[in-house]
Amino acid sequence: MAGTAGDAAFADGEAIEVESWQLKKQLADGQQQGQRLLIAYEQGGLRWRNWSRAARASMERPTMLDLDQVQKQQMSRVDTLEREVSQIYEKLVLPNWGGPLHGFSETLYGLMMAVFARFDILSAYWKGDASSKGQTVRMTEFLDTFVRLNTEASRLAVQVWRHKLMHTSQPRYLLDETTGKTYRWLLHWRDHLPREQHFTLEDTGESKKFNLALMYLIEDLRTATAGYLAQLSRSRVLQENYQRVESELNSYKFRR
Repeated sequence: MAGTAGDAAFADGEAIEVESWQLKKQLADGQQQGQRLLIAYEQGGLRWRNWSRAARASMERPTMLDLDQVQKQQMSRVDTLEREVSQIYEKLVLPNWGGPLHGFSETLYGLMMAVFARFDILSAYWKGDASSKGQTVRMTEFLDTFVRLNTEASRLAVQVWRHKLMHTSQPRYLLDETTGKTYRWLLHWRDHLPREQHFTLEDTGESKKFNLALMYLIEDLRTATAGYLAQLSRSRVLQENYQRVESELNSYKFRR
């Protein structure tokens, strides 16, 4: 078909080639745009995944422990216990010495439970585990580390003054089936036991006597608390352990 002047007319074959070329160009442009969209999507997804990982890590990462607040809380518990025991001893125990309420034994037992409960929770913070599994070993290691290295005495203290007293309402004698000797105990408030005999074992032949005084033990608790807090301030691992146990303590549920 012939075209007039000024017209851009094409033969049928030429028109088909032009349409085909335009279609190819549109397809190519579409593919390029699709590729750009895909790249943008993938980059966006990568940024999202990176952000998501960072956000999860941030949420999972424990917040910085307020060491000053922890020290105040833990030492305050020791201070309160020490003041209360001092008042009980001065105003109740000594004035009634030799009378019907001699020694205030039930009060003494209750306070021993409180002290060993403090050793228990401190050892849990230290190890990062407040479960009952391995409790005796955990507490024994804590006493050996922060009170005095005497594993036999520490293990006996935990078994008698944490477990037996708590679960049977009073301390019990324990038989060592290996040696045939019985572990006995002698508990004081303070003055009637020389300080150097505190937390020691005395072999009497057929038995071993464990000497202990409540008020000396509270001094040990203060020393152990301060020693643990000093380690805590220098160790990120111990700080994470502390936070793990604190989180567990704040998540207890009522059981039906």
